[in-house]
Amino acid sequence: MLNVTTVDFYSYTQTWISTEYRDHIVLMMKGCKDAHILLSDAVGLGTNMYEVALGINGNTQSVMREGPYGPNVVWIETPSILHCQDTGSHQ
Repeated sequence: MLNVTTVDFYSYTQTWISTEYRDHIVLMMKGCKDAHILLSDAVGLGTNMYEVALGINGNTQSVMREGPYGPNVVWIETPSILHCQDTGSHQ
């Protein structure tokens, strides 16, 4: 298991985790709102990217976008999906 801590601002220059030779990854988030995950075909900003944003708009919605701040591919209401003190599994 890899434990990653990031700072509280929007940036995709903080941590890159390769999925090469892995068939899955499990992410657990600890935060009150706005967890952003970038899925990319390369380390850094590649050409094929999707952004998963959890707990946006005051921890009420989540989206999948074409690239950082790109158009929404999927949008769903997810009230309180993130929890400030808890990294447990929530469905």
